[in-house]
Amino acid sequence: MVFRRFVPKFLSASAPSGRRSRRQRGSAFLSVLILLGLIAVGSGVYMSRATDTVRQSRRRAADVQTTHLCEAGVQSVLRSLWRPFKQNQ
Repeated sequence: MVFRRFVPKFLSASAPSGRRSRRQRGSAFLSVLILLGLIAVGSGVYMSRATDTVRQSRRRAADVQTTHLCEAGVQSVLRSLWRPFKQNQ
C-alpha cells in the first residue's frame, strides 16, 4: 500500500480492468475514423466545386472568344458590301 501513495492520481483513477481501456481505445479509434471520413468528404466537395469553377471559367472564356470572332466576321462582311456600294455612288 505504500507504493500506491506515490502513484499519480490520474494513473490510479484509470479503470481497474483492461476491458474498459479497450472500450475507450475503440471509441477513440471510431471517433478518429468518423473525423477522417468527414474530412475526406469535405475535401471531395471542395475539389468538385473548384473543378466546376475552372470548367465554368473556361466555358465563359470560349463563349466570349466565339462572340468576338462572330462579330469580327459580321464586320468584315459588312465592310466588303459597303466598299463597292460606296465606290459606285
